[in-house]
Amino acid sequence: MKHFTKPFVELTILFILLQTLAFTNTVAVTITEGSVSITPTVFSPDGNGLNDTVSISFDSPDQGPLYLNIFYNTTQLVRSDLLMTKTGNTFRATWNGKNDAGNYVSNDGLYTIRVSDTLGSGSGTAIGTVTVDTVGPTNPTLSIDGGETYATSRNVTLTISATGATYMKISNYANFSDASWETYVTTKSWQLLPGDGTKTVYINFRDEAGATSSTSDTIILDTTLPTPSLTINNGASVTNNATVTLSITASGATYMKIDNDTNFANMTTWIPKSDSYTFTIPNTDGVHTVYLKVKDDAGNTKITSDSITL
Repeated sequence: MKHFTKPFVELTILFILLQTLAFTNTVAVTITEGSVSITPTVFSPDGNGLNDTVSISFDSPDQGPLYLNIFYNTTQLVRSDLLMTKTGNTFRATWNGKNDAGNYVSNDGLYTIRVSDTLGSGSGTAIGTVTVDTVGPTNPTLSIDGGETYATSRNVTLTISATGATYMKISNYANFSDASWETYVTTKSWQLLPGDGTKTVYINFRDEAGATSSTSDTIILDTTLPTPSLTINNGASVTNNATVTLSITASGATYMKIDNDTNFANMTTWIPKSDSYTFTIPNTDGVHTVYLKVKDDAGNTKITSDSITL
């Protein structure tokens, strides 16, 4: 039979005790009732500068140091031994949503926050939860003037939609340099940048957690149509034939109407613009005036005329 000396037995017992303390979650941190603060309760650690961190604080008579251990789905330890600072009886820490490897956590959802007075415990007293939400508002859409190709005025109407959005910012610039966050709405009056041409409006959506999504829309601003010109029979002042030839110049125009009535009562339908057109004036002697009205794709119109004596 083997006999052990007393010092050996005492050392063995001490070693077993230390192992038991190291691997048994017996952390007991006293938290002052009602003092726990986790702000915000939903955040989006994605580096966009909006709600990227969560602040955690509570009061405790514990002398410290205290450490936070953060778990995904209550069991998966993602951030361990986050040291808390102490001011008076208040302990504070900020979690940036990163794991022990220094990367943003890969799962959205609920995270449990535990506090321990033992470094490396991997457990602790649960003090609350925080939700990670890095998915921005979904199905973002923006339509300028109901999807029209052209606008004849800088003043347009935006139709807006994004599931889960609570805030938005709109800009004529891709970097949103002139924009600020505002409450999400589904329609908004907007003014395009001056000058004819293709205009883009950008919109950025944001949810309560701070996650964002963006989209844009374009429209062609066309506010002017050059004044057209019309000559009858190459500028002749007199004709002895009621059938005349019209020479037309109308830059930017795609359609036209021609009539001897100022209200274009005889030609109510637009026809494709052409550079030359055969027209019959009333077959009566005297001065006859022919009117030309042109229109571009944006809907801008201009009128001109010329006269000849029959």
